[in-house]
Amino acid sequence: MKTLLLALLLAAPARAGLGVDTKFTSGPSRYRAGSGSVSYDHPSGFEGSAGASASRSDTSSTTLQTFNGRLGYFTDAWSAGVTGGLTPKADLYEAYQYGADASWNFLGLGGEEEWTFWGDFAYNRIHHEDGAPTCVNGRRKCLRRNLPAVVSKELYQNDLTGGLRTMRGPWSLTLSGTASLYDQDVEALAAPRGRTLPGLAAFVEGYPASNLYAKLGRELGERFWTWTSASRTAFHLGEPALLSLELGAGAALGKGFELSLSGNRQKNADDPVSHYVALGLAWRSQGSEEKR
Repeated sequence: MKTLLLALLLAAPARAGLGVDTKFTSGPSRYRAGSGSVSYDHPSGFEGSAGASASRSDTSSTTLQTFNGRLGYFTDAWSAGVTGGLTPKADLYEAYQYGADASWNFLGLGGEEEWTFWGDFAYNRIHHEDGAPTCVNGRRKCLRRNLPAVVSKELYQNDLTGGLRTMRGPWSLTLSGTASLYDQDVEALAAPRGRTLPGLAAFVEGYPASNLYAKLGRELGERFWTWTSASRTAFHLGEPALLSLELGAGAALGKGFELSLSGNRQKNADDPVSHYVALGLAWRSQGSEEKR
């Protein structure tokens, strides 16, 4: 979900048009994921998008699915919107979220050789619900005559994100930070149970405390572009921080089609390095291209 939030927050307002995005990701333990979204920006300034994703691996007991949407309004100087999302029940876990985001241009609206700065802010509230099977006798393994009861636990997570984007000529730089606040003292809660959901869904495997994100991009002529990004997610309960590095490149294929390829490296102090590869295919209607 946090990836989704950053994507919604950090996307620059596009000119009016229709866009379709698809992405396919593979990783260790035959991890595989697919996502797709449709967006439309009306000439009057209203914009909307809807998307879905699904992921699974050989070590997962089920498929994790997410659905999301956004409605907003944009101008050359600012944009604002509301978001919502849903994670249907998977391995006794489910969630829904809602929030708002805003961006404003506080310096520069000139040509390609002028620095342009945007400030970003987003608030997202996530309702987690997890059903933990518990035996009547309190043991992990129930006696044959006793079936485990499911005890539902609820937790609200509030994510506050602030960011800065700057662009000049072919270069773009994005910086952001997110703080996660909870309605309960997570230090007093038991560690999240060891469910086996897909690896990139880190938010259901622990309690995130903060996230730092940076992305540097460059356009290579009119048809090609490349980027590199890095992020660090810290967790509560003494869990090691997750470090993520990404390198990617894209190309315009003509008639509005775009192809991208990226590699992602993830590592924390306890687990071995994990590598993921993602292939993206997108289509933009004429006039909807945005600054990458």
